[in-house]
Amino acid sequence: MFAVIALICQLFVFFAVTIAALNDEVDNKFAIFIAWLAVAVPTVWIALAVLQ
Repeated sequence: MFAVIALICQLFVFFAVTIAALNDEVDNKFAIFIAWLAVAVPTVWIALAVLQ
């Protein structure tokens, strides 16, 4: 149950960072890309843990 709650929270953060990356007002796209990777990796890891 904890993994499902963690996945829901992680997906919210993932989509928030993705929407920020798509925003044209962000100047430093490289920093957003690094933040997106830092969020995407644990999201996949938690999703795989939930699916087991």
